[in-house]
Amino acid sequence: MGQLTRRARAASALFATIALASSPAAALDPQKALTQYGRDSFSTAQGLPQNSVLSLVQTKDGYLWLATYEGLVRFDGVKFTVFDKQNTPELKASWVTALHEDARGSLWIGTVDGLLERRDNAFRRRSLPNDSVSAIASDATGALWIGTVGGGLIRLRGDDDLTTFTVKDGLPGDVVTSLHAAADGRLYVGTSDGGLGRITHGSIEKLGKEAGYPSAAVLKIMEEGGALWIATRGEGLFRRKDGEVTIFTQADGLPSDHVNDLLIDRDGSFFAGTSKGLARRQGDRFIGLTSKRDGPVDARALLEDIEGSLWIGTEMAGLHRLKDGSFTTYSTDEGLPSNMVRSIYEDRSGTIWLATEGGGLAQLEGGRITRKYTTADGIGGDVVWGLFEDSGGALWVGTVGGDLGVRRGGEFQTITREGGLPVDLVSSFAEHDGALWLGSDGLFRYKDGVFSAWGPDRGIPKSRINCLVSTKSGALFVCTASHGLGEIRGDEVRFYTSKDGLAGDNAVAVTEDRDGVLWIATSGGLSRMKNGLLTSFTREQGLYDGALHQVLIGDDGALWMSTNKGIFSIKKSDIEAYEQGRAAGIPSRSFGVADGMKNTECNGGTQPAGIKARDGKLWFPTIEGAAVIDPKRIRRNLLPPPVYIESVVVDHVSRPAGGPMELAAGSKNLEIHYTALSLVNPGRVAFKYRLDGYDNEWNDAGPRRSAYYTNLPPGNYQFRVIASNDDGIWNEAGAGLALYLKPRFYQTGGFIALCVIAASLLLGGAYGARVSYLKRRAKELLAHNAELAQALGAAREAARLKGEFVANMSHELRTPLNSIINIPDGLLRFFREHEVASCERCSSRFELEPGDTVTGSTQCPECGEAGSLAVEKGYQFTGDGDSVVRYLMTLKRSGKHLRGIIDDVLDFSKLEAGKMAVEVAPIRVKELFAELKETLAPLAEQKRVALDFADPPPDLELSADPVRLSQILINLISNALKFSSEHQKVDISADLSDDGSACVFCVRDHGIGIAPEHQAVIFESFYQVDGSHTRRAGGAGLGLAITKQLVELHGGTLWVESELGKGSAFFAKLPIRTDIGEEHRQNPDIGAERPPDQRLILALDDEPVALETLKLSLRNVDFEHEVVSLTDPRKLEAAIRALKPDLLILDIMLPRVSGLTLLRRLRSSESTKELPILVASAFHENREVCISLGASWLGKPYEPEALALAVQALMKRASRRATRPEARA
Repeated sequence: MGQLTRRARAASALFATIALASSPAAALDPQKALTQYGRDSFSTAQGLPQNSVLSLVQTKDGYLWLATYEGLVRFDGVKFTVFDKQNTPELKASWVTALHEDARGSLWIGTVDGLLERRDNAFRRRSLPNDSVSAIASDATGALWIGTVGGGLIRLRGDDDLTTFTVKDGLPGDVVTSLHAAADGRLYVGTSDGGLGRITHGSIEKLGKEAGYPSAAVLKIMEEGGALWIATRGEGLFRRKDGEVTIFTQADGLPSDHVNDLLIDRDGSFFAGTSKGLARRQGDRFIGLTSKRDGPVDARALLEDIEGSLWIGTEMAGLHRLKDGSFTTYSTDEGLPSNMVRSIYEDRSGTIWLATEGGGLAQLEGGRITRKYTTADGIGGDVVWGLFEDSGGALWVGTVGGDLGVRRGGEFQTITREGGLPVDLVSSFAEHDGALWLGSDGLFRYKDGVFSAWGPDRGIPKSRINCLVSTKSGALFVCTASHGLGEIRGDEVRFYTSKDGLAGDNAVAVTEDRDGVLWIATSGGLSRMKNGLLTSFTREQGLYDGALHQVLIGDDGALWMSTNKGIFSIKKSDIEAYEQGRAAGIPSRSFGVADGMKNTECNGGTQPAGIKARDGKLWFPTIEGAAVIDPKRIRRNLLPPPVYIESVVVDHVSRPAGGPMELAAGSKNLEIHYTALSLVNPGRVAFKYRLDGYDNEWNDAGPRRSAYYTNLPPGNYQFRVIASNDDGIWNEAGAGLALYLKPRFYQTGGFIALCVIAASLLLGGAYGARVSYLKRRAKELLAHNAELAQALGAAREAARLKGEFVANMSHELRTPLNSIINIPDGLLRFFREHEVASCERCSSRFELEPGDTVTGSTQCPECGEAGSLAVEKGYQFTGDGDSVVRYLMTLKRSGKHLRGIIDDVLDFSKLEAGKMAVEVAPIRVKELFAELKETLAPLAEQKRVALDFADPPPDLELSADPVRLSQILINLISNALKFSSEHQKVDISADLSDDGSACVFCVRDHGIGIAPEHQAVIFESFYQVDGSHTRRAGGAGLGLAITKQLVELHGGTLWVESELGKGSAFFAKLPIRTDIGEEHRQNPDIGAERPPDQRLILALDDEPVALETLKLSLRNVDFEHEVVSLTDPRKLEAAIRALKPDLLILDIMLPRVSGLTLLRRLRSSESTKELPILVASAFHENREVCISLGASWLGKPYEPEALALAVQALMKRASRRATRPEARA
């Protein structure tokens, strides 16, 4: 059991060691300013025991260790684990002063009261002559050197070989502040008041001021390329190389002459931590971290981790981290006049222009801000929104509340309102058709010094213009804030909105790719216009966000989009895979603060709201600077994270996960806590785990760092966990832990054996009786087997028939629906939309000409009344009347066909449920035939089949439901027409039966006929003789089943006589005097008196189909009831007064009146405030309002059982209320 745990821990340790040794992660990019790195801060609010971090070490297993005044701290990127004198007995004091990891992987911890070694997750205290440790180092021989406060220097070899060096032995001082084991084997010793010393082969040498070394306290010693660097307290930074000494101080850019720590990262960048902040060396000068957001911090300790981040331990300011990201941001820290960047432009010289809100215009060259322009420099205003360079090289600057700026020859000029500028807001530009176009709260054209407005008279609606783009095809596309995307070609204007497939009517930006395809960023998602067709993609398809500001196309064709939630990219190949059905969605890769952005909120609605520069970099404006990324150089973390299992919690008792673990019998709750050491972006670390012996597959835990199990059966288990870093690189080896859950006594093998013996004795006694019973039962089963086999065959045949029926119904429904859905689009093209003014006083209507406006003082031309005109949309017919009629006739035929199918399905459902109601009346057959002949003549003419109605006996009469009898004969005649060929005929006749008690109707065709084996089953539900022929002929295939049940409902019989190739004859024999049970009769007077135990349910819904479905759903309630249907909400209150229903079922989405208004009116009336009301609606946002008004709620769609239960509960509640004394009173 222990082998898995040992192997897993060894694998994790080896994995971490290899990762630390290989160091594939890049260091901080030296081309960026210190303020452009991502910065994270950690303090007591995040779990630090105290805000001073005195020393830092990342051990080979990947953990980060911190020395603080309040204990030793271990950090996994998410959680700080504190070891102090309260929970770690080996720590006599919580003040930790120094940390060091030796070549064996032991972590050495120096405190003010002793030295500790941590190895294999266990602490061991080491005895020293002086326990106040200040510095620790190890040399190439494996010896450990310990600096102390007042006790000099101690060398530890092995477990107990201690040697002490003090001032008496030549040490410069007994207060050791720093140690450095040089590559040549010598040891440098920095002291507090004696300067620097060097030990060579046991010989101590003082390095004094006269030799160019510092005399102040030495806090850090480091080697670099043959140079020795010495950090001091108060004398700055010394560099000694080739016998020459150079001293760097504040005059050379250091924030302070008090230098605490030094670090050279893996790419050679040199960092110094001072008492007033961090600095990086550039040549022979230092550049400090001077963010305007933060004051100086006392940087006490520096560390570069395996993933390239720089950690800074401070005095009283917590722990800080600088990390590189794929994005570089330019903000006020880098010289921008304002962080609110609205648009970005690259001119033909390669200069980047940044438009800011409130700070004017900034010019960026060579990666730095070189100049700023404000109103004083002639740009027109300090709130800059739009930028554009025309074909002549002039830079146009659009402002808000100011003038229009133009830069020619390096000088700015302005166009003012007095000079012809029509607006004081310009947010977008384009050059098209030899003119400059400007977007504002409207569209304007500028040519030859003259501005002209393009408004409603030119087809451009009144709307804010977000973006203008002139395309390769010669069109000008206009993005509006409320009317979608406009296309201008010459004088022709067309607009695309959400009704045409655009993702949103707020079109924000347009980008044209190399193939001429347009990509449109909208407030609702991304749209693509290809060959004039629009296709849209939203969050439902996988976009990171739907409210887009800009869409850019990288050199590799990937799409990059900015939003208020950050920036994300998608690949065109992933879009194609989704559209071809090869992928379930479109994966997005998102970027935010963790990737170098200072703020995820981007800006849009101005132009350009982002650009692709000529070097391929992408620029985006944000509320905290300009964010730029090079898609070819996106940083990737290739280090799989080491994975560790840290602890196990059994029934709320925590235990460290140090090896194979045995759990007590009866343990119920098991928690396993694990971690993965990727510090750069721990929030994106993902985990999978499984418990072998219990789980059949991996559990996807996402970022969760714990697994939970309850009530595990006894036995051996092996827990395994794997993890991936923020770039999806998995550590497949992961970590493992062997577990054994002991059984209770009754779960042991001995107890089970006793139970088996006892059970065997009991079973033996019952065996004889059981054998006798089984023999009898075997005979019975043999008899039933034949019945079951027959039933199984019937069930399989029924399933086949239902499948064929569903396939046929799908086709029959889709065909008319296609016409019903698409024909209105064709009809709308025959109408021109325009504005109409209508007078509320005289009811006159007038068409408004383009440019006409109606205000509160406009008079009606007819009656002269001012303020009585209201503007609304009107439509003028401009098309071909014959074409419209053809469209409408097709629509009518499709609607009638669809209604016929739905009627068949509803009739079949009623008949199956036994709810079909008939109303008997005397019928003269001669008159019936005359009506049928007139009704079916158009269908017969269409099929080119003759209908021959034989004259019935003149006085032939029977009692039946006129509607249902007509339906019977129409079904039979329509069926005969369907299976007849052109120029054939169908014969219809009626006569008395031989005994005179019945009327026999006969419908005979001369079509294909029916085989004998099918004649007995064609009247069964879902049965079709030939599904392929039914598909060709059309129909739902329920006609004969419905007809047979209607005939039987009248007490009659239906049969067929047929011969293949000669046709078929269908006979319906109905009694002259039909005896129909009371349960099938229909009472037309809904207000008539009803039985005392019958409940009346009033149902209001504007959809008749929904009401029929409701009635069917209530057929199995446990009380007698009648359902009265109502489709007009205006008649509801009158119906309640007349019927006095026991329950109202109400749909709140109604025409002409709000269902919520009706509900409030009913509750405010004394007569209906106690009426039980059930609201059945698909709009769940109204649920709380309805409940607050005393109504019960049932969401649509509902199951019939759910409706029945809700109604029964309301009826019982109403009955209890009616029997209470106060109710009776």
